[in-house]
Amino acid sequence: MRTAQAKGTTKSETVAWIALVVGLAYALVSAYWGAGGMWLLDTVGGVFERLGRSGSWTLVALLSFVVLLKVIAAVLPIMVIRSFGSLRTQRVLRLLTWVEAIVLTVYGLMYTSVGLLVQADVINASADSDRYAMAWHTY
Repeated sequence: MRTAQAKGTTKSETVAWIALVVGLAYALVSAYWGAGGMWLLDTVGGVFERLGRSGSWTLVALLSFVVLLKVIAAVLPIMVIRSFGSLRTQRVLRLLTWVEAIVLTVYGLMYTSVGLLVQADVINASADSDRYAMAWHTY
């Protein structure tokens, strides 16, 4: 029986490719909203939902930047796994990937923790907060 390493694919590379697909799908949703799509826009809530429903050019510009960041974030792990560029470039990419991992982990932990505490009524959300959007962010 051949192992993944025998075929030239490591577990890290497999995970990086899965992350790429998920990251690009995540970017595609933002691109869809930037193009005027409304599906699942209510899961964002707040000012961004209102801007999306109004067709604001401010939101289109912001989402264009967000899509670019999401695509870069999705591609970074593949570039590190595939040893893209010179040794110096590889070091920079590895550092950026670690920064990305830390930011996404802290962001996810904070949103999930605070959202779960609000859902459990341990802490109170402000009166104007969108509990539906918060639940989407939490879960």
